[in-house]
Amino acid sequence: SFLPRIDLERYCLWDTVLSSIFLGRTAATIAEISFAGQISLFLHRLGEVHYHPWCRVLALSLVPAITIAQCFCWCGVVTLNHGYHAIEESIWAIGSLLVGLEMASLVVCHPDCSPSLFYLGVVGSFACFAFFWFMVTVDGGKDAMHRRVVTKSWHVWKEETVWLTGYFSSAVWLSLFLIHLQVPA
Repeated sequence: SFLPRIDLERYCLWDTVLSSIFLGRTAATIAEISFAGQISLFLHRLGEVHYHPWCRVLALSLVPAITIAQCFCWCGVVTLNHGYHAIEESIWAIGSLLVGLEMASLVVCHPDCSPSLFYLGVVGSFACFAFFWFMVTVDGGKDAMHRRVVTKSWHVWKEETVWLTGYFSSAVWLSLFLIHLQVPA
């Protein structure tokens, strides 16, 4: 987050070895698959506690889906082809939509649920649907290892700030929140 970069265009804010597109994408890949793992563990536990087999199936399919998405992302970074990123982001969007539907189903399937489960279902589904909406409306190997253009031009960074802010703040805070969140009974 302190060394932002734009992968395909090879832009970075600072000229350091750590601003390598390869290193940044590697860290992002690990972080994104780990984040999907956190969500999966939470969903699986939620499915166990509330007897939602679909929730557990979704939990088990999320990490493989996001891993596939990351493979497409890497294809895009290496080939400089935005089409691969479109596939990656479509997988993220569909995953978010499915998680949102599952969170909403908690409220619908458990009309007599506890206030904390109701709140989790409403807020979780809203957050997932907002992310889905954002994803569908906004938003060479050697080359990725070395080439970068250092720029501090607002013109270049302006369009990237929305997703970078969400990626490096909201997702990080949500990740930390998930560690401490207990599955409501």
